[in-house]
Amino acid sequence: MHIYRLASLTYVFLTLSVTKGLLCPVQNCRCIDNQKIIDCRNRGLKAIPKITPSDLVFQEISFENSDDPSDRNNDNNADINRISTIQANAFKGLKVRKINLGRAGVQTLDQQSFSGLESDLEALVLGGNRLSPPPLDSLKMLKNLKDLELQNFVVPTLRKSFAIQSLLQLRSLKLVNMQLRFILKDSLEEFRSLKHLEVSGNRDMRFFPVGAIYSVPSLEELVLKDNGLVKVPGWAFFGLPNLKSLDLSRNQIDTLRPDAFRNVSNTLEKIYLTGNLLTTSSISEFSRYDWERLKNLRLLYNKITRIPINFSTKMRNLESLELELNAISEITSVDFRPLTRLKYLDLSDNLITKIWPSALDLPAIETLRLVNLNKNNAPVVIENAFRGPKQFLTSVALMENRFNAMDLWNEVARLKSVQELDLSDNGLTNLPRSAFANNTKVKTLTISNNNIGPYLSASQLDGLQASLQQLGLNSNGIQTIDSCLFTEFPKLHMVTLYGNPLSCDCRLRGLKTWMESLDFLYAYLTQAKCASPESVLGVMLTSAGLTGSGGGSCGPVAQC
Repeated sequence: MHIYRLASLTYVFLTLSVTKGLLCPVQNCRCIDNQKIIDCRNRGLKAIPKITPSDLVFQEISFENSDDPSDRNNDNNADINRISTIQANAFKGLKVRKINLGRAGVQTLDQQSFSGLESDLEALVLGGNRLSPPPLDSLKMLKNLKDLELQNFVVPTLRKSFAIQSLLQLRSLKLVNMQLRFILKDSLEEFRSLKHLEVSGNRDMRFFPVGAIYSVPSLEELVLKDNGLVKVPGWAFFGLPNLKSLDLSRNQIDTLRPDAFRNVSNTLEKIYLTGNLLTTSSISEFSRYDWERLKNLRLLYNKITRIPINFSTKMRNLESLELELNAISEITSVDFRPLTRLKYLDLSDNLITKIWPSALDLPAIETLRLVNLNKNNAPVVIENAFRGPKQFLTSVALMENRFNAMDLWNEVARLKSVQELDLSDNGLTNLPRSAFANNTKVKTLTISNNNIGPYLSASQLDGLQASLQQLGLNSNGIQTIDSCLFTEFPKLHMVTLYGNPLSCDCRLRGLKTWMESLDFLYAYLTQAKCASPESVLGVMLTSAGLTGSGGGSCGPVAQC
């Protein structure tokens, strides 16, 4: 009886151990609790490890490397998996939905490598060695495969022969770094269930595969990033009536031909054109269409010098617009006027010298990023730029600019709903008294890398008493801080002071007492280091003994 009970308990223990990561059916790997994932990443494996048969169905087993084993810089990295050969029945006894062999350096697979997984395996990521063709024969048995990603194999031309029977039910196909140059017209026509297609990392692929994608009308997402495409031809997506997301990032596209977006402007929700060679003339093509569903448009890192006339007229539902890292010289009052539903706008790292009055009158805006508006460090005029109601605007980043100080503070006063405000590196030499009187909702204020010292008073932050939680003051020439800041701002729990020449005398008693009340992490992050007197030079404030001007003890703290 006791033996029977012991055997039963042992069985239960072993079963629970597998699910909780104490034991794992794959040698040298670990099971992640509650996710049914087997983690074999970066283990220095040369082959698929020994597998103990299990009745559990795991969601994923991953051998993916963080670095590419075919990169010679990783030759001495002992943690990288280098699974060059996968033998027959390599996964025998394992039930799993997804196998991830990304960047694993696979060279050869037996035709029976995935034997036993015919009914369970739904997703496969397979990374080659940049020398061999993809092992299609080994995939023929995977009749339930829905998602396939092939990396680092050699397929100079994608032909119809790629469409083997077992792949025709794929929902997602990714071909990454395959040395592709051409995709033939009939290569994809039998993939009638395909929703997501990615062909990326093929720098010699210069011609847009219009014929091939025309034959896959089921597509909802098309990714052709990191290739060598130079033009988007007219009617490029005409055969894709269900297309919702288009990613053409990091090509060499300088031209959008007339009618390039014909038949998809009313279905597309996301367009990514980051890192191309588009100009103001190029993006004028957007004004030709009615973008009924477009929510997200990325045009960063191109060669745009101004916003074309009527560019956004028909983008009434746009919510996010990214235009950073261009050469835009000014923002006029009408450039974004039609964008009444825009929530996110980034104009950072351009050559902007003026933002016209009411140019940022965007009633639904939530986040504005205006960082380094002029890469040449030229002054930027922003007088009345923020005019108009902004009840939803919660985050504004204005770092690394050269504004007229009076204009800046006038515009800051308009930001009544903002909760995160960053004014770092703006050449500020002082904070006017009650500069933030209208910003009563600010929780995080960063004013680092200016020169507002040597003294910071609580009155300079008047208006923030009920809301301020985090205050960034790094590198400001601050020597002392009003003790009232730490009694009148009850929600304040984090202040950063790195790079300030603090004078550690009795005037910093309020700061020191406040720091001593913090958890260790927040106290450490404050980075309050003494620059004087000489006796405590380089000492953290919390470890310094504070003295008066004559070296005596500190008197009573002044009332606020």
